[in-house]
Amino acid sequence: MKNKKPDHNSIVAKSNDLVTKLAKFDLPELRLIAYCLAHYDSRKPENRTFTAKITDLVKYFLWMRIVAYTVIYNAMLELNNKPLVFDKGNERHFWNWFSGFIYKRGKGEFEFRINPDIQPYLLELKDCFSIYRLADVYQFKSAYTWKLYENLNRWKKNCSWYVEIKVLKAYLGADKKYSRFNSFRERILDPAIEEINEKSDLNVGYEKEIDRNSVVALKFFLFRKPTDDIIEIDNPENILSKMLLVCGIKNNIADSYIKKICELNKENHFIKKVPEIRARWNEKKGLLPKYMLGGINKEIEQINLDVIQEGLPEYHESLSCWHNKKLKKEICKVRERGIAGNRKKCQICLEKIPVATFGV
Repeated sequence: MKNKKPDHNSIVAKSNDLVTKLAKFDLPELRLIAYCLAHYDSRKPENRTFTAKITDLVKYFLWMRIVAYTVIYNAMLELNNKPLVFDKGNERHFWNWFSGFIYKRGKGEFEFRINPDIQPYLLELKDCFSIYRLADVYQFKSAYTWKLYENLNRWKKNCSWYVEIKVLKAYLGADKKYSRFNSFRERILDPAIEEINEKSDLNVGYEKEIDRNSVVALKFFLFRKPTDDIIEIDNPENILSKMLLVCGIKNNIADSYIKKICELNKENHFIKKVPEIRARWNEKKGLLPKYMLGGINKEIEQINLDVIQEGLPEYHESLSCWHNKKLKKEICKVRERGIAGNRKKCQICLEKIPVATFGV
């Protein structure tokens, strides 16, 4: 049965029990699964047989036409060779995603239908399931990225996910690779997160949990990027908190900076500024948390200077003196001592540009 072909806004839904079973699948197989599932309405019980065109997958995933037929054909074979495994009591069940593919040679088409055995994990979903749009995954170039995204996507409402390293590697199909965390991070984890941040609807960061000099677990922080068609109601403090945590800034440090920002009444200003600082880091790299805090500190300092300049124009001489020393990285002896003496300019400086707020 032919049907309207999926587009960027088509929804893929599955039980979270299926998400944790993606480890053994390669990228072409993950793409084929998602494209087929996007034909179904997970809210309804109807399990129809659909027909899809190879050319539609070629256009959607930007496959080279000359190899696309072979890639898709092999993906169909591999899906049938990699059944999903479910343990139910004393029984172990081996079920495929689909009841079978009918590949129509000469037409460039194939038919498929969800395997009735796993229908409860894909249709009439009511709880413990996750959804995403095809637009959120179709650009991924790595199977590790895709599998990490689907696992993170399960936790987007919580905005965080704590997972042991051995469990994470098993979910990604990397349990027998890269015994050293640094190798795992460089080859799999960081490239996958970079691709998710660039190409999906999520922004992701993480903190390491270390035990006896070894990384044993990660805590991921994630939040959805704002879109034109989705309006999320949340207070600015929570939004800022998510944005800082996802940059790897520790919770207590993030809270202290949010307090400073709230005192300035500049929450919405920083909601716009934090992504800009993050974008500048993408060009310079280095330690992200350190770079972000440096950029936020500069922004806070500039806001405080603007307030002084706008509200207290008669103190420009003191402000200019201190600011020039800052630019030259000179330490002001008066500010260091905290005693101005008889000089009016220095008295004004200590009073109106307090060391506790602006530093020496």
